Amino acid sequence: MYLPFLYAETHYHLKFLYPLYYKKEPEIITDIPTRVIKSISKKIPILLLIKDADKFPVFVEKLEITVLQKNKTTKEIIPVHLHISDSYFSKIFFIDPKIKEEQKILLYVKIFYKINTKNKTALQDNYFGLKKIPFTCYYSLSGLPLPDNWFAGDVHYHSNFTSDQVEFGADISSTKTFANVMGLNWLFVTDHSYDLDDDENNYLKNDPALVKWQKLKQIAKKLSSDNFKIIHGEELSVGNSENKNVHLLIINSDNFIKGYGDSAEKWFRNNPTENLNDLKISSREVLMIPAHPFEKIPLAQKLTLKRGSWNNDELKNFAFIQPFNGNNIQESDKLIKKWVHLLLEGAKILIVAGNDAHGNFNLMKQIKIPFLKLFVSKEQIFGKWMTYFYYSSNNPIKGIYNKKIVVSNGPFLDFYIENISKKKFHIGDSAPEGEYTIIYNAASNDEFGKIKNITLFIGKKNKAEKRLILKSGCKMMFFDSIYIRMELITYKNYKAFTNPIWFLTY
Repeated sequence: MYLPFLYAETHYHLKFLYPLYYKKEPEIITDIPTRVIKSISKKIPILLLIKDADKFPVFVEKLEITVLQKNKTTKEIIPVHLHISDSYFSKIFFIDPKIKEEQKILLYVKIFYKINTKNKTALQDNYFGLKKIPFTCYYSLSGLPLPDNWFAGDVHYHSNFTSDQVEFGADISSTKTFANVMGLNWLFVTDHSYDLDDDENNYLKNDPALVKWQKLKQIAKKLSSDNFKIIHGEELSVGNSENKNVHLLIINSDNFIKGYGDSAEKWFRNNPTENLNDLKISSREVLMIPAHPFEKIPLAQKLTLKRGSWNNDELKNFAFIQPFNGNNIQESDKLIKKWVHLLLEGAKILIVAGNDAHGNFNLMKQIKIPFLKLFVSKEQIFGKWMTYFYYSSNNPIKGIYNKKIVVSNGPFLDFYIENISKKKFHIGDSAPEGEYTIIYNAASNDEFGKIKNITLFIGKKNKAEKRLILKSGCKMMFFDSIYIRMELITYKNYKAFTNPIWFLTY
């Protein structure tokens, strides 16, 4: 079965039907991070990723890098000289274009390679018929605008352990390098449950020994450090109340949960493997987060994969949800409204953010029309939406359970309320009703733009939120209120959303 609207694995074909974009070449992809922070790395990393060279061996001669800065253009040649015949290969090269000021740069990578005896070139990648647009990278002198003990990360990311008929990700080691230069502190690796149970050499065959799952855990643990935490997980395909497949992030569980209902590994076998009601996880060392719960499911996936949607009653059983799942800033307010609807019904649900990137550090290459056409976009790019948590150390599990969480695509916003006795209540806390001073801390930088508005939202049961523009240090009375939360927007249209402080009446 072939699935539309997913990622560009170009070699899958039916018995006598090959895609128009099929090539007797491996997928050859280059990528760069969307941000490089000078204090972390003066040089820009360039990822060369090659998949399926075991089927189509390749010799890569060199890379030619063109960098367009504000006032100059530079070129650099990187010798490679590698024969590659592995099913998956990656290597990071570093260039130093001598950037002296903060700015956004454009970058092209030209690949010189040989298939058999024929010399070839490709720009950015060797996908057939794909529009070639430049990579963009912001060279930052200041980094993310985070105070001490705030840590930035991505809750939803697919590595190369996600690899099947239509999609694949990048290896965890390369991802760590990119995440580090971007200023992130942690990462959840959440590969599909229906990929993690596959045989390493055959995605249509299950492996009872779960070798891929075991390797994911081992690599995440090996590469994790105090400075950059990597936590293993799975994106579980599980049955909802309508017996449809929905996706649930299971983070830091030692045990694997099977879920292959929407794997498309066998025709017409698409019933959920497990049901939400059967999941028994209560450990504070494990996080369960409904993934992209407000996403509209395409009709083709409903029909062929029996995919369904989360309903509000199901979501109310979870402490955290992941509404943000890509780089569409125009969609952010719609997603927030759906979350607010739950809050106004009395649900105590906190939001976190991820991007569902499969590699995709700068551009996403995707199937537009199955067997016919690919397209490129800037959706679902790694690290675009981030989860900021506050904790005494870089511990993502405890930090998220601590509940002091902000969702942002760049700028920072935190607030607390203080009563007449100087008792403080922070994001995620529950406070008695009464009079409070509202204190907030907001920050941005040149990359994200100057702060335009900071808004307080007051939620009252079964009513619309009340919104106020106020200054830090204002005093307010709170009665008959469920919660308060805050939002920030910059002049460049970057946003930050805090989670609520609740009131004890509810």
